[in-house]
Amino acid sequence: MLVYGLGMLPLTRKLKNPDKWKQNWYADDSSCIAAFEALVEWLNLLLLDGPKYGYFPEPEKSYLVVHPDFVEIAKEKFKDFKLDIVTGYRFLGGFIGNEDDVNKWLNQKVDVWVKSVEKLASVVHHEPQAAYVAFTKSLQCEWTFIQRVMAETRFHFSPLCMAIQEIFIPNLFGAQVDCLEGDLI
Repeated sequence: MLVYGLGMLPLTRKLKNPDKWKQNWYADDSSCIAAFEALVEWLNLLLLDGPKYGYFPEPEKSYLVVHPDFVEIAKEKFKDFKLDIVTGYRFLGGFIGNEDDVNKWLNQKVDVWVKSVEKLASVVHHEPQAAYVAFTKSLQCEWTFIQRVMAETRFHFSPLCMAIQEIFIPNLFGAQVDCLEGDLI
């Protein structure tokens, strides 16, 4: 992967134009933020020069995230590329888009984590160490990552906090804990 990343450096440098756009590359994924006209120019350059460097873009598998007010304009300007025009989409482990899409995505993630905490709580009587390790070394890392990469997420995590304090911790310790103890644990 490191060699691939180094191999992409000439292409990323060739496309670099901070006056027109800001691009982001991660592994074999590229992204760009700019005005529509500049994005069209960047995408055309990427399609033209990418294969010369071993990078083969597939616009039909790509997403263009736009404000809801600009969906129709984006569809017109990017119709030749066959991009999926959306108002929100996951990006580098987080999510970008309008507030409604972000909230929907985040609520779905929290629901999955709540169910996972409930499953761990159901096995904690038989395997307390394994359940605790799964909780702290795997599951908890997922939501702390989201909390680091996305702003203003604390309100979404209330159901998860309640599941931890009301289900997982009492099952782990074999007794109810008060709010202060739950916060400390």
